Amino acid sequence: MRGKRYSKIFFIVGVFLMTSRAFAAPKIIYLTDVEGDWKRIESFLQKNKLVSIDQYGRLHLAPGNNYFVFGGDAVDRGPDSTRIVEALVDFKKREPERVILIQGNRDINKMRIPFELSEQALQTLPQKMEQWLNEKKIPVEEYFTAATRLKWIFEGTMGAPNAFEFRRSELKRHSTHVSDEDVVKSFLEELGPNGAFQKYLLKSQLGAVIEDTLIVHGAITRENFGFLPFSLNRQSDVRLWIEKLNTWSHSQVLEWMDREPRADKKMSGYDLVRYQQKTASSQSVVYARFSDQFGNPVLPPLEIIETMKDQGIRRILVGHTPSGDIPTILRWFNEFEVIIGDNSGRQDSEAASTLIADDDVHFSAITMNGQNLKYSLKNSPEVGLKTRDGFLIKAITPEKEAILFKVLPGFVVQEFSKPLHELDLQSLHPPYNPIDCASVVGSIALKVNP
Repeated sequence: MRGKRYSKIFFIVGVFLMTSRAFAAPKIIYLTDVEGDWKRIESFLQKNKLVSIDQYGRLHLAPGNNYFVFGGDAVDRGPDSTRIVEALVDFKKREPERVILIQGNRDINKMRIPFELSEQALQTLPQKMEQWLNEKKIPVEEYFTAATRLKWIFEGTMGAPNAFEFRRSELKRHSTHVSDEDVVKSFLEELGPNGAFQKYLLKSQLGAVIEDTLIVHGAITRENFGFLPFSLNRQSDVRLWIEKLNTWSHSQVLEWMDREPRADKKMSGYDLVRYQQKTASSQSVVYARFSDQFGNPVLPPLEIIETMKDQGIRRILVGHTPSGDIPTILRWFNEFEVIIGDNSGRQDSEAASTLIADDDVHFSAITMNGQNLKYSLKNSPEVGLKTRDGFLIKAITPEKEAILFKVLPGFVVQEFSKPLHELDLQSLHPPYNPIDCASVVGSIALKVNP
């Protein structure tokens, strides 16, 4: 009798534990913009307990209501692009619901390569390429080769001047001699049928919403909010908007995979490629930035913040815009925040870890001078606000010093530490864009003097 009673108790406790885990708030661990540098992934792994790696190089996510989100830009500026793409694709395959891959501009723009290296495309020289050929003193007999064209594509149009040689060094880990043709073949194979990069594009998406957190690569702006490249009407529901963007992006990748010529002679999947380009940045969640005219990080317009809040979104996670050596937080009081996690501007291979858990955001990062920082938004109320003279408080050190950040005209960056007690804490304010000054100042006045 007693045995049956204990069995019943254990059953009830087990059901309770399973149910509580199922309804527990999700934890989101976020990494972005590793840009071909595996050491950034290793750095990230050292800073969190949710994502680990086994002896075979496979990534694993801790059990429970946990999500790993990679924010885009997996490749280009490091010697490990293939390894990173293969690892992320494998991770997504084993954890299709809990691993989310966001498409960055450096990911999407690789769709151009098969089209721009086709026999037809190689028969003519792009006008902008001619000057590059002269500057690099390329022999005339190499003008129309696929290797020369690919080197120019990377350096002249993708902001990745070393990508070709990075790939060569990656291939040399498996072969002593790697020709230019071998490098070209490597890119075309990974972008071809069953190639790792093709799988990456197929399994990634433009955005995601997890509970109260919205994730895209670039930014949400007045110009791109609700915009759908295939429609004249804007979508006002945030979650439905992201869902429709993802459906459209997936259809574009499928069209690109078919390689069927379009009636307008554009490459298949062209609309997605155009969507991520700098020329379309104002309407693209991939290329837009949370920046003012000088490059200072700023919040989205107040009407965007209010719309997000009304629909249960309290934060936006992005990468894309390097801004110092630790993540950038932009705070609208304690109601809304933007987190910019791109540290690709660093000269080393460090990467920060951003964890959303227990109704808080936790950061683990190392500054350029080697200082180890662990902090959270709840424990650092000053972080994400601006001083009277326009410096953004990026973090508070264990020694109670504020790390201050500001971009001056000419994109000159100032970043230094100052004792927190020397700041005028009463004058701290949200980092809004000066062009939105009138509406924001009125709203701040209402909050300060309700």
